[in-house]
Amino acid sequence: MILSKGKYTKTPYVLKSTPISLIHDPPPLSTKHQLPKHPPTHPHTNMKSCISSILSFLFLVISLPLFLSVTTTTTTPLEHLCNNLGGFYITPDYCLSAFSADPRCHTADYNQLALISLNLTISNATHVKSTINSLLTSTTFASTTPSSDPVRKGLETCMKLYDDVIPSLRWSAQSVSAGRYDGAKAVVDQAVNVPASCDSMPGLPLSKENDDFSRIALLSEAVVGYLAN
Repeated sequence: MILSKGKYTKTPYVLKSTPISLIHDPPPLSTKHQLPKHPPTHPHTNMKSCISSILSFLFLVISLPLFLSVTTTTTTPLEHLCNNLGGFYITPDYCLSAFSADPRCHTADYNQLALISLNLTISNATHVKSTINSLLTSTTFASTTPSSDPVRKGLETCMKLYDDVIPSLRWSAQSVSAGRYDGAKAVVDQAVNVPASCDSMPGLPLSKENDDFSRIALLSEAVVGYLAN
């Protein structure tokens, strides 16, 4: 208020505004106060990681030769064939044993193996035929006749069966050479029945011979049948 000549004048009150400062984001922490981006690694963790890496490396070193030996091992046609005849009731051991009679089996292909099996069957049939002929000409049966001696009659019947099967098996071998496995198998199937026909006759001393032929004939049947499929 201002006095002037006995009067007073009211001075208006002026409100002074104090500037308000803006609130800024807090300053970043200094480097020494900042938290590390990754927690410190414990020494035991480093040790476990190192051991794991070493074990993985050793596993690769040990297993690689084994893997290479498996992948590089190849089977011969003979081994493959003998391991896949189980459906024909031929064991791998008998198959390998029978084929070993012909040294060519180790380097033969599948077609040649079929021919070898048929040649072995033909040789066996020829042997049985020769055995029967020796029996018929022996002193035991020399003075007998088929009508007077049923054993002699049975031997002569078996002789005829084996005599007939030999050319049939040779025809089968020719068919196999030409790749006609189905026709060859049909003939070998009939050859397999020859021993059973002989064994049905009483008193014949041919059990071993018939059994040997039956097994080798079954092998031929299995090999040709496998190739036919």
